[in-house]
Amino acid sequence: TQQDKQTKLFSVGSNKARVLRWHPRQASRLLLGDADGALHVYHTANGKKTLILGKSTTSKDSVTDAQWDPLSEDYLLVSFQDGSLSLYDVSSLREIHAFDIQSQPVKSMAWAKSQPGNFLT
Repeated sequence: TQQDKQTKLFSVGSNKARVLRWHPRQASRLLLGDADGALHVYHTANGKKTLILGKSTTSKDSVTDAQWDPLSEDYLLVSFQDGSLSLYDVSSLREIHAFDIQSQPVKSMAWAKSQPGNFLT
């Protein structure tokens, strides 16, 4: 049943989940950012799961926030415990830009909808 699918979806995340974000324009896409710095994208419509390694291969820094770009299908801005910020392209499963490391971890971010491509931390 649909209820069983939803329960199963959320049980795969384990207790390492730090951030959950639904895509603003694709209601069936859910991002889970975990304590090891990995990013998991779930497609609830078809059950497909995508893994983006993020920081999990280098530093194991926890995801502190993640925001889908409201004007893009695939761009994802992610902050980590070490103060780093990265822009990912989910369709290619890669980081496309690493921003300067901040002096403290970024706890919250938001895209500036009136100024496409800009965001606030």
